[in-house]
Amino acid sequence: MVENQENSHLMPEIIFLDIYMPVMDGFEFLENYKLLFKNKTQNCKIVMVSSSIDNSDISRAKLDENVALYATKPISKNLFNDMIFF
Repeated sequence: MVENQENSHLMPEIIFLDIYMPVMDGFEFLENYKLLFKNKTQNCKIVMVSSSIDNSDISRAKLDENVALYATKPISKNLFNDMIFF
């Protein structure tokens, strides 16, 4: 994605981001994402997915301006239907 940061039309429209990942967690990713893409991310929506039902995780995700939706695993067909509206 870094190589496309000057070409916003080449950026993905949706990123599915898990909170718990081995190298960097989802919240660390969001911080790096903000630094790399500052004002060039308005067309890219992030769906944060997790098996966590921890209210602090959910609140933190919903407070992030780049997170369009928080979804718990397993991802359902309804999630994809809901995504049409954001």
